[in-house]
Amino acid sequence: MKLPHGEIEVVGVFPRGNRGLSTSSGSSETTITLRKSKDGEDATIGLLLLPETHLRPFDIEVFDKEGEQLRNGGMGSSGPLLYKHVAKGRGKVHEIKLTYFPKMLRVIFEFPSTPGLPEVNHGVTNLFEIQAPHIVIEREHQMRDFVSATTGLGMSQAPGKIPAAMFPYYVTNANPASVLEEMLLYAPTEKRAVVNHQAGRIEFRDPWHVEMKNELQKKLKKIFK
Repeated sequence: MKLPHGEIEVVGVFPRGNRGLSTSSGSSETTITLRKSKDGEDATIGLLLLPETHLRPFDIEVFDKEGEQLRNGGMGSSGPLLYKHVAKGRGKVHEIKLTYFPKMLRVIFEFPSTPGLPEVNHGVTNLFEIQAPHIVIEREHQMRDFVSATTGLGMSQAPGKIPAAMFPYYVTNANPASVLEEMLLYAPTEKRAVVNHQAGRIEFRDPWHVEMKNELQKKLKKIFK
């Protein structure tokens, strides 16, 4: 099928489902390998798109002989080869319908900010200082979720067990820093919150003097072992 900026061809309907594609390139050729799954009723449609591009303004539908649409999954790619998974499509693929969208528009929606947030948060450069006018916390994980959602940093667990009796509680003008301080109150031993920028996570560590002491002991053991 000819497109305004290239063409797309169906190269085959494989009688098994796929587990993705892998690509390897040499000095003069590129090899694309289809990793097949176990035998079953699923099928995979392979398509070749030239020139190779990740911008695909089209949609693909698959039908059987009776005109019933076959359920299919998302589209993946490896270089110029595209593939589309068809559930229970083995021997049933009769028609492939490609709908091309000649004009693609990008629409940007602007949602009004929550009342009370815009003024206080304009110009904030430290995400830990972002103010939320009112939050309700009903479980321990919601404290972690609030900090992660506002800072974009992961946090797998709290520094200690927070008593269930304190929930739910209501906080006005909360920010991630104040919620973290609240969580640190329940640590069994003194802890501090540290941002691991490389991992994109908040970690709970021992105080500086304890951490330095432990590191020094490890080094001394290596020297005097």
